[in-house]
Amino acid sequence: MTACTLDTAFDLQSDDISQAFYDANWFSTSRRFRKAMLITMARIQTPLCLTIGRFAPMTLSVSVAVCKASFSYYAVFKSVEEEA
Repeated sequence: MTACTLDTAFDLQSDDISQAFYDANWFSTSRRFRKAMLITMARIQTPLCLTIGRFAPMTLSVSVAVCKASFSYYAVFKSVEEEA
């Protein structure tokens, strides 16, 4: 599974996590557990996203750009090697 596919899966499933917490039977539990659940639900509000070293999100367009750049560098190095 590629990183882009994982990022898409994270995006789709992270939206459902908060709702799943809310739908759970948390209101009949202890006060400490309810507080932990509320904190968790608040933290989940920010979407999960794979990043490239905290620099940019790992999306399909970024993957394509990295592949294109890698091939370009490879082609340049290969041509320099052949000339030497």
